[in-house]
Amino acid sequence: MRKGLRGIAFVMALILALCCTVSALGEGQKYQIEENTGDTRVSYPYKVVTESAVLYLAKADIELLGEEAFYDGMCKLLENMEQDFADAREVMKGFLNGEVAPIPIYTTFTGKSEKATDGVGAEYFGKEKRIRLYMGWDAAAYSLLHEYAHYLTCSCATFEITTQAWRECIAEYISKIACRNNIARSDNYGMDEQEKEIFAANGWVDEEGYPDFKVYYHGVAWVMEQPVTIGAHYVAVCNSVMTMTETQQEHPMISSITYEEAGCFTEFLVERFGKDLVFTHLNVDGKGFQETYGKSFEELFTEWKQENTKLCEEWGVVSLMNGN
Repeated sequence: MRKGLRGIAFVMALILALCCTVSALGEGQKYQIEENTGDTRVSYPYKVVTESAVLYLAKADIELLGEEAFYDGMCKLLENMEQDFADAREVMKGFLNGEVAPIPIYTTFTGKSEKATDGVGAEYFGKEKRIRLYMGWDAAAYSLLHEYAHYLTCSCATFEITTQAWRECIAEYISKIACRNNIARSDNYGMDEQEKEIFAANGWVDEEGYPDFKVYYHGVAWVMEQPVTIGAHYVAVCNSVMTMTETQQEHPMISSITYEEAGCFTEFLVERFGKDLVFTHLNVDGKGFQETYGKSFEELFTEWKQENTKLCEEWGVVSLMNGN
């Protein structure tokens, strides 16, 4: 009997915590708390239903973090998720195959995924059309919009992307450049205190004092093209860990560029040639660039590097990195 009463108390506390969380969210946002009656109900007894997603809450994760920490983190994410997902759909307007169904999102904080081990905060599974969140809410904050962009471009778009490199290029562009990414912004994009102090000291902040992520993102892309990074390990858009070389910097291949370079270069293409052309040619290889854009990938990438350097000079990134 006592065990049963404790179980009832746990359920009531859970429902109360969820209701309190939802009532604390922004005005005009619609959320619904439900018991999960599906096949996953044993591991995921509850779900949060929004216009854009169904968030499945793992009982093991609640126990891992503790109820207060779990729901505080969930609330923080939900405060911005709907707006971010709506912004991503707006970027894709005209390229979506009808209405976008809400995407299932599962917390998997206690999981032993290889992705979690590699420091990945979230992952999109194309066949199942779902996202899993790893390592806690803060870790997921930086990755979630990128994974939602994968959902839109790989599963909901009128075009098809057949290469891993282009999947990452467009997802980075949508989540890091075209959208404000309020989820990541509210967590200062995962920056540590020293990085935030540097941004504040140089005036690289937005109207509310958050780090200006475009300065950070373009700045990292610029640094990766400098001699100082030769020999450094990085994750390329082909989804492999690679070593930066002089050859990659001087004669780059699209499959071997960094994620930051990918997002900025896609922005460059969209601004130069327009979204209609770029979004419908997300499978072009080396020869395809010449046919589509009138220049090779290397030529266009070099032009982007020149423009990005000028931008970083204007912001003072180059001077700071050079010790001036």
